[in-house]
This record gives sequence, C-alpha cells and structure tokens, in this order.
Amino acid sequence: MGEQSDDDGCWSQIADDLIRRRDILSRKTEEAEACRSSSDDEDFDAESMECCWWAKLLKSHTKHYSLPECRSQIQVLSACTGLSAESFVLKEPTVLYHEQQKSRKELGLDYNVMSASDPKLKTCKAFVHLNFPEQLPTHWFCTVEEQKGGAACTNHPYSKTPCVAAPKDIDLMIAGGPCHPFSTQRVDRFQARSVAQHQEYEVTFKELSQFLESMEPKLLVSEQVEGFDLPFEKGFGETPLQRQGLSRLSKTCQACFH
Repeated sequence: MGEQSDDDGCWSQIADDLIRRRDILSRKTEEAEACRSSSDDEDFDAESMECCWWAKLLKSHTKHYSLPECRSQIQVLSACTGLSAESFVLKEPTVLYHEQQKSRKELGLDYNVMSASDPKLKTCKAFVHLNFPEQLPTHWFCTVEEQKGGAACTNHPYSKTPCVAAPKDIDLMIAGGPCHPFSTQRVDRFQARSVAQHQEYEVTFKELSQFLESMEPKLLVSEQVEGFDLPFEKGFGETPLQRQGLSRLSKTCQACFH
C-alpha cells in the first residue's frame, strides 16, 4: 500500500470527528428519551398533558433564578430560524396522539412574531401556515437585508409605506446565521467548491451584526448547524467559523447587552 497523503489524513480526521459527534448525539438522544414520562406515549386527556422532556429540563435548570411569571405578550423578531423554530418552543403546539389532535403544553407563552425572514421563504411560509395558523408573522421577508431595510414584504407587496420589521420593542430576537452551505446534511458538503458555489455562501455574520445593531433586542438567541466548524472541503484547512468573523458579532452582543 502507498503512503497516506496529507489530504487523506485530513479527510480521515474529518470522518472521525463526524463519527464522534454522531456518537455524542446518540447518547444525548438516549438521555432525552430517559426523561420522557409514560404519558408521552399514552392516550390521555389533553387538559392533563404534561410538557415534553426539554421543557421540563429547562424549567428545572432555571427555577433557581426566581424569574417572575411572564404575563405580557412577547414581541419576537425571527431571522432565518428555519421553519419558525421559536414557535415550537413558545407555543402550545397541536400534535397527533393515536390519531387524535391534542394540545401539548410546552412553555405555553403568549407571543407575537412581528416579522420573519428566510431564504427558502415559500417552503418556510407554507410550513408555518400549516403548523401555526394562529401565530403567523405580520411581515414575511426573503432576506435579512430586506427585513432590516423595511422593504415591502411578501405579505404586503404593493404597500406604499415600508413594512417595519419591528414596530414595537423586541423582547426576543431569534437569528440563524447563514447555514445551508455548511450543513453536514448536504450530501456534497465536502466536495470541491461545493460550499463556495452555494448561493448563500456570501452571506456572513457581518450582516447579522449590523442587523443586531439596528434592531437592539432585549435578548438574542443565535444558532448554527453542525459542520460550521469543519473545513470547507477535503484538503482545505479553513472553516466557515474562521471565515465568518464571529469576533464582530461577539463585540456587537457585548455592546448591545452590557
């Protein structure tokens, strides 16, 4: 057998890292399943349904903060969160149990999505309309830039006045940075120039930092996909995490929240 090239060694490290991450995810999934109560799989009255495992853990881990109960409506701004992730957390979604529709109590918080944006707007919008018909964003934008700039949104394409992303103070801003190019769920994620040729490749955390500076939310939750800290492609040392310039986002957060 020939000697192993540097590229082969790099690829082997990436593969080993992905296997390690999958093992960690499997272990966490098993731990999460252990938190499930027997009521999660039984047919019982909707009024007595318990919240799911993650809501139980969240409440358990935060009870020592002695936070007051939230009684006012939470004003939310959603920026590329992926199928309205915030709605699953804040709302009491209706789920299917033994072919019966029942409301499951998660955090059960009253909220209003003032505006939302997503590059895959058609799919995201259809999903939200089907799953959260009573909690639809007032304004829908295709990009964060349009959302920030107050362009006419897709809900009001012929409006003569700007569609303001946040007409009220933002209690909670949920922001997902550019993620589609970097996700390991893409079958060609590590192929040559696959990431660089993606249509969302040029979108960086610079835009998110500017958006955060202009919106000034009380609280920001940001997330990224698995693969964001892995090399762009086989034999390429730099990662999206290194390119994106998170130091600016970190400084922006410090300036906004301290």
